[in-house]
Amino acid sequence: MNVSRQVPSKERYEFEPFRLDVTERILTKGHQIIPLTPKAFDTLVVLVRNNGHVVEKDALFKEVWPDTFVEEGVLAVNVAAIRKALSDGEEGRSYIETVPRRGYRFVGEVHTLGKPSEGKRVSQEKKPRKSSWLRLGLLGLGLIGLISVGVGWYLSQSRPASSEPPSQPVPLTSYPGAELSPSFSPDGSQVAFSWNGPQQDNFDIYVRLVEGGDPLRLTQNADADTSPAWSPDGRHIAFVRQGSVFLISPLGGHERKLPNVQVAHIAWTPDSKSLVISAGSDGNYRILQMSVETGDTRSLVMPPSEGFSFGDISLAVSPDGLSLAFARFPTSTTADLFLAPMSGGEPRHLTENGAAIWGITWTPNGRELVYSSGQFNTAATFWRRPLEMSRGTNSERIEGVEEGSVEPVIAPGMKGKNWRLAYERTILDTNIWAKETFRASSGPARIIASTRRDADPQFSPDGRRLAFTSDRSGVRQIWVSDSDGSNQVQLTSFASGFANAPRWSPDGKWIVFAAMISNNRDIYVISAEGGSPRRLTTEPTEEGRPSWSRDGRWIYFYSTRSGFIDIFKMPAEGGNAVQVTTGGGHECFESPDGKLLYYQVLYSGLRAVPTGEGGVKRGEVFLPTLWQSWWAAADNGIYFVEFHEQGLSPYRIGGPFLFSGWTGGLSKVSYRIQFYDYQSQKVTQIGVIEKELVRSVPGFSVTSDGQRIVWSQIDNAESDLMMIENFR
Repeated sequence: MNVSRQVPSKERYEFEPFRLDVTERILTKGHQIIPLTPKAFDTLVVLVRNNGHVVEKDALFKEVWPDTFVEEGVLAVNVAAIRKALSDGEEGRSYIETVPRRGYRFVGEVHTLGKPSEGKRVSQEKKPRKSSWLRLGLLGLGLIGLISVGVGWYLSQSRPASSEPPSQPVPLTSYPGAELSPSFSPDGSQVAFSWNGPQQDNFDIYVRLVEGGDPLRLTQNADADTSPAWSPDGRHIAFVRQGSVFLISPLGGHERKLPNVQVAHIAWTPDSKSLVISAGSDGNYRILQMSVETGDTRSLVMPPSEGFSFGDISLAVSPDGLSLAFARFPTSTTADLFLAPMSGGEPRHLTENGAAIWGITWTPNGRELVYSSGQFNTAATFWRRPLEMSRGTNSERIEGVEEGSVEPVIAPGMKGKNWRLAYERTILDTNIWAKETFRASSGPARIIASTRRDADPQFSPDGRRLAFTSDRSGVRQIWVSDSDGSNQVQLTSFASGFANAPRWSPDGKWIVFAAMISNNRDIYVISAEGGSPRRLTTEPTEEGRPSWSRDGRWIYFYSTRSGFIDIFKMPAEGGNAVQVTTGGGHECFESPDGKLLYYQVLYSGLRAVPTGEGGVKRGEVFLPTLWQSWWAAADNGIYFVEFHEQGLSPYRIGGPFLFSGWTGGLSKVSYRIQFYDYQSQKVTQIGVIEKELVRSVPGFSVTSDGQRIVWSQIDNAESDLMMIENFR
């Protein structure tokens, strides 16, 4: 049908109880203004102007999105938004009727207000035939235009040919809680993301129009749904639930589960027939290609077999489907960019000795990579790197993007137009709290607080002082204070990198800690009264989580020098290190009598080995629910925080595969504080923590007599989606 209609000079319509003022672009219900996004408003106008008639989908596309290609799902989302605006329930469906395989019809009784004007129309009628000379002139202009377009196209292949400067980052979402992992629809008009909802109680997948409007919730499972990825053909959104990949329509409905693999990251191939996934566990991540139809997989990239590596994680497929960009993590907080052919072959090294990478995307012309990099995601920012740039050349910092920016994505399918960059920005405020352990009336008290991250608390042997870390000076440094948080003093002053995991010597005079300087993590020691730190390890491998032997003669630490993470020890004054454990070891403390070494292997529970025997040993698990970073050994037993989840989703705050708690929810949590008694070998609950925790960094300590515990918790966490228009 022809949707051209006569339009009133002051165009207003009424369909009880609503009034539509096209001239002022307002929809009202009585005295109440009903909000609609601009495109939803335009869609409603076209339907109302043609009330009683079927408006074909193609006609709606031409009227509402002239000269722009959009997918059919966008129209359906707009109609759903209109129906919701016109009703409090299902009543809105009485205004708009869906005509299967054709379009929509407005069926409400419409009254036109105002007099028609002959001169103004929704779409133009056919123009009269032009004279021959005019047609020849237009043909000549057309040829010139084609040449201009060709030149313009060539120039635009580098970056969008726009004289407009890129806009400053603006919020794409600002909902309560955390919005994560944006993914654009193929035409860039919609964005899918993971959000923990109005009540911040569970992460689900949502879709909303970039121009605004209410989000459409796609999933409602009790488990966390994360990492959405919109297929290039617009038909599916892939997402991760409990390590498995699921597919769902952008309009919601039935979910389809793909074969079970422990997934860290997902991306589509341009033909929408396959997913490229990073899969594995405990740092052994490899990149596979999975058929969406059959679920069959084939290996694309494997980490090197020699030497230690946390694996290959963040990834992105080039727009032409020929190349794969990915991040390889030689340590937990460093990563390099690589480029590999999708057909197979040796990856090409693009960068060297960089900080952790928190997301990669291609520019639509396929000539550059944009990626997020920083030792922690709260310190990450954006960089761009042309593919022809040599390996030793530094990437270009993208100005205007604040720290805490991760997961960049550029709207695909926008060649010839300005690009649109979206990303996730995280702000995290952690503070230190303390509690008396066995007094029921004793509630937790915040003892160290700032607007930045205060973490890694550790009691001195006499319980009178604390060591902790804070980034309030801009770089995470070692600090000390009295046990009540008073008299805070900064000990270290590294210009860059970070320090963590401070541990007191048995006599309380020294503090050993780990520090990442120049992308190399080593063990250092410093006087508890201040001074210059002394470096104890110099190997190119990663060393961390130090602790002292009870007699003060040895310093234990983990190292990757064996090809895996194992426990080593060295003389306290420095010297050669010897391996203590095999089969893994990450964090350790000696028993009160110094006869046993308690140690933990990532997420596999607590083990113990004798200290008096030589050789390399592997202990048996005796506390399977113990989590790394959240335990401490006292004179009477082991105190620890028990988390509900094991084998959690990787690639969040604190390291490439170290889970941080976003997908556990930022409120309505309750983690048991447990006590394991050495004598009875029984576990007893002694309290709860009711705030989310950063689980990948040391966050828990207990006094030697077991009377007081201290921990760091997330008191404020925000994550919104941001967007830069006209990104070039």
